[in-house]
Amino acid sequence: MNIIMSKTRLLRLSFSILISFGIGLAATAQTPPPPSSPAEKDGLTVVLQPLKDTFQLGEPLAIKLTFQNTSKEAFRLPDRVNPAKLNYWQLQLTNVDTGKSYTGVTTLPMGAAPEPGEITPVPVDPGKTLTTTATLKSYGYVEGALDFAAAKHELFQQAVAARGANRGSVGRGPAAPQLPAGTYKASVNVRFASFPTSPNVPDRIRAAQAQIAASPIPLWKGTTILSNPVEIKIVAPPEASPAPMSPSVQP
Repeated sequence: MNIIMSKTRLLRLSFSILISFGIGLAATAQTPPPPSSPAEKDGLTVVLQPLKDTFQLGEPLAIKLTFQNTSKEAFRLPDRVNPAKLNYWQLQLTNVDTGKSYTGVTTLPMGAAPEPGEITPVPVDPGKTLTTTATLKSYGYVEGALDFAAAKHELFQQAVAARGANRGSVGRGPAAPQLPAGTYKASVNVRFASFPTSPNVPDRIRAAQAQIAASPIPLWKGTTILSNPVEIKIVAPPEASPAPMSPSVQP
């Protein structure tokens, strides 16, 4: 009887230790790396923080951005940030070891210009913060420190060339180019969606612009804001060890 009770206590103790160890590991795994220093522009600051410091090769980057009104007056951001319109964002990265630059943009088509109701300016009081998290799926990366339009064009050209090389093959098409393994300094250039500014816009767009301008809370002066960099790592998956050979059986 005592032996059975001792074994039961031992099993309970072992189970408790395993749970505590698992909780400790989970807490460690969930601790995000430090954020960037605040970048300020016209009374708005943005802080970038990756949700983890190491990503697998080809894994979408996951980040958090925090915006704060550091001025003394309320203003409106040109558009909402939560949920964010990731198709307008641009990543700027530099490999720490090689110094090579990369630019990341969405591979999705931008579509037509925004329609009324698709742009929602967001009031931000002095000192108030807005936070959004994003997983940058459908992003491709090209070499060079390019602007948004040039990076989109380069991705398109690479996709066309890849389709030509794979003509006749079956599948979903070539994958977007990804970052090579390495350590990077990464920044995010947040671009806010806006209506066209050409003089011959349709009346519905002109009416939406007038409605936005009629608010007593002024719009933030900028249209883009670039974060300060953070460090991230891209690692290749470990190579699988070859399976041991079965011993040959002699007849």
